[in-house]
Amino acid sequence: MSDNPFLTALSDVRDDPSSLKEALRVLDELCAAVAAHTAGVVECKRIPGVMTSHGLEQRLILFQKSTQPEHTLFLRAYVPTNGFPVELDT
Repeated sequence: MSDNPFLTALSDVRDDPSSLKEALRVLDELCAAVAAHTAGVVECKRIPGVMTSHGLEQRLILFQKSTQPEHTLFLRAYVPTNGFPVELDT
């Protein structure tokens, strides 16, 4: 057994996949709430991005279809592997 804690750091991590799923479910509910609140004028989609030091980037993309040209807004959410806390970046 080594005295070096870095050799066992990865195997000691215990991710809870249910927490990750819960965080993603909350983001999906946010998208659904945006669409419901705008009576379908704004569509919201959650698209996975890249892994960062903050967690897996989730892009919440809002499309406003009632105007020409179409507007697209981005909200980035960074979800760590254990699910919470989620960091938002607008």
